[in-house]
Amino acid sequence: MTRPGYALRLLLIFFSISFLPLGEALTAQDASPQEIASRIDDLYRGSSSHAVMKLKVFTGLSTRETLVEAWSKGRKYTLVRALEPAGQRGLSTVKLGNSIWSYLPDVDRVIKLPPSMAGAPWMGSHLTNGDVVRGDMLSEDYLAEITFSGTPERTGVIEITFTPEPAAQVIWSKVIATVRQSDLIPLRIEFYGDKADLVRTMTYSDIRKLGTRMLPSTIRITPSGNDGAFTEITYEAIRFGVEVDDDFFSLKNLKNPESL
Repeated sequence: MTRPGYALRLLLIFFSISFLPLGEALTAQDASPQEIASRIDDLYRGSSSHAVMKLKVFTGLSTRETLVEAWSKGRKYTLVRALEPAGQRGLSTVKLGNSIWSYLPDVDRVIKLPPSMAGAPWMGSHLTNGDVVRGDMLSEDYLAEITFSGTPERTGVIEITFTPEPAAQVIWSKVIATVRQSDLIPLRIEFYGDKADLVRTMTYSDIRKLGTRMLPSTIRITPSGNDGAFTEITYEAIRFGVEVDDDFFSLKNLKNPESL
């Protein structure tokens, strides 16, 4: 059974990534593979951001829904906490540089997530501990190559294949991202394991204006061969360029949500 902290830690995948201003015009005609990678990394970021999301986690046996609020600043800081349901309210996670801490209100305990188990499955889910602790960055940890460009289903797409940098300590042996030619918004990202087997797929849908950007408002993460299990993230609102001090991202605010 997936623990409540699953939903919160999953969000760090989408916030602990590098920054490329989306205000800069970038098209398929002039974008390099690495620039497209940075675009994907920064899809839901900015110099700072504040978002409210609904998460639906289906394990194959049960379904859990959580309302979550999240803040980020640059690539160093992220704070995520649960708002609903009441039994999960106050469950929080903060990223401080390369460290990630979680607060479990039911036992009133702050714990630090160790990085030593990066490749191991996390709580029996389709996420790994590496996803939670650091998250690979496509634009920094992988070599990028455009492997397809065309209109297979009446939509112009670009396919980029990512292979790890020689010195990078990453989980995935290969990542394949498919983006729209028109605006480089990702439609699908596939993650492959050591044996070149597909481990999970992220699909992006319901593209609409969120804050000042056109973004997919729904992301579904589907593990391979796991009896229909999935996690779905739906963005209700997101703001970029919010005013937030570095001190906001602290263990004090992690443990005491009233101070947020």
